[in-house]
Amino acid sequence: MVPSYIYRNRCGIYCYQRRTPELLLQADPSLPVLIRWSLGTPVKKDALGIARKYTVMFDALAKRYFDNPENYAEALELYERYYTACKKYKTYEEMEQHFFEATLDRTGNEPQLLEKTIRYITARKIELYGTAGYSKKRDILPEEYFELLDQMRRHLLDHNKPKINSIKLTTAFEVFVNHKQVNWKNNSDSERTYRQDIFPTFLELLGDLETSEIDKSHIVKYKNLVLKLPVNRRKMPEYKALSALDILDLGIPADKQISNRTKVKYLNLLSSFLTWMSLNGYSQGGLNEPLKNVIKITQLPSEDREPYKEEDLKKLFCSKQYTQGKHKLRSHFWVPLIGLFTGARQNEICQLYASDVYQEKNSGIWVFDINELNSSVTRKSLKRPYHARQVPIHPILIKELKFLEFVESMKSDQYDRLFPELPYDEENKYGDQLGRWFNRTYINTRNCNITTAKTSFHSLRHTVINYLVRIVGCNENEISHMMGQTPTGNEGATRYVKSASLTEKKKWIDGLKFENIIDFSDIRPWKYHLFAKK
Repeated sequence: MVPSYIYRNRCGIYCYQRRTPELLLQADPSLPVLIRWSLGTPVKKDALGIARKYTVMFDALAKRYFDNPENYAEALELYERYYTACKKYKTYEEMEQHFFEATLDRTGNEPQLLEKTIRYITARKIELYGTAGYSKKRDILPEEYFELLDQMRRHLLDHNKPKINSIKLTTAFEVFVNHKQVNWKNNSDSERTYRQDIFPTFLELLGDLETSEIDKSHIVKYKNLVLKLPVNRRKMPEYKALSALDILDLGIPADKQISNRTKVKYLNLLSSFLTWMSLNGYSQGGLNEPLKNVIKITQLPSEDREPYKEEDLKKLFCSKQYTQGKHKLRSHFWVPLIGLFTGARQNEICQLYASDVYQEKNSGIWVFDINELNSSVTRKSLKRPYHARQVPIHPILIKELKFLEFVESMKSDQYDRLFPELPYDEENKYGDQLGRWFNRTYINTRNCNITTAKTSFHSLRHTVINYLVRIVGCNENEISHMMGQTPTGNEGATRYVKSASLTEKKKWIDGLKFENIIDFSDIRPWKYHLFAKK
């Protein structure tokens, strides 16, 4: 029969279970009443041998009365051996090796007898000298008693701590990236963001600590830094030479700080890293608590950019670039026009291949196929994988602006991409240079003098969405499928509501009547722009 103080866990390993000694509970009430730890063996005989050693140690500390003094002389002799060993061997490890292992008869009744003797001696001394506090007991009980007591207390405290596999912070980060890459897309900017922005800032602040050394004070320091981090810190003359600690001591004006959305990104991404470290046993738990609910974003994403006013749309597409044929690159002419008639994102348009423009067989409708097919080669990407979609091509692009002729010309010239002049950028993908050119050309007072607040290329997307809702009468889920957004509503809407047919989509796209605002006949045909004359 297996003694009650050992049991086998689900893995078949024997474990030891006993109540915490009363004297320890008196000294430190925060300790658990019941403790368990693995004996590290599936062999019953070995487990019993180890458990008996623990029994001697436990019961010598836990029980305080020796009320059955049988074999008293033998017990005193055994205690003398024990007491002598305690004076000779100064650490618990030495006691274990030279007394418990070498001289104590673990197969007989010596463990139980020694246990009773120590209870008896202890009780006599306490009765003789009183039951004062823990500090007083150190004066009246033998020193070896407290060596074992301290050993037991350390064991209990270690037992309650999560086991931490401490490694260097830089090593933990590399393991984290390797684990996360499985779920990151090949051309995702997640790794770049961590490597260039999040982790360097954290590492600069803390140094390459052991992960077990990181505590919440470090995380609070990081949070305080992020809350005052300046925009373009490495480029701004007044900040680029300053360390992270220097910046913590500065009062950075609010208008020179990174945006609240960027601050939230810094906090959330580091929180993910800290949570991963804790779950994988590299650090203590709860480190990410100081990063939660730090900034409340009250502005809706739709308020980040505004749709263009009618007069500003006219300024843009009736500019000298369009009416006088001054576009030097294909993308400069076509990408804004495609954005106006699809509401597609900047990168979704800039990454288009000639093969992404075709006539759908069943309906005969010409479409833009927005996808990330063969992304390891093409580097095409979507904001979310399920944002892939077909968008009908507006009649004005086909008839008035002769877009399909342009596509055929690119195929004839052996180009795969529609806009091969746009290079790939790790951060902003194929749309990087186009976006810079667009802002430089149109969002200023020197050329178009567009005055709509908070505008960029993305404002074309907002313009289309607003038109589809207010004029065409599309509902939210129709807009979501058309624009490559996450469907809104409950699970029934997000999971089971399917995309509309191409025929329905074409009806919506054809409803974009911008010819009431823009005279497209004034736009110089693409063949007569500077890019076509090269």
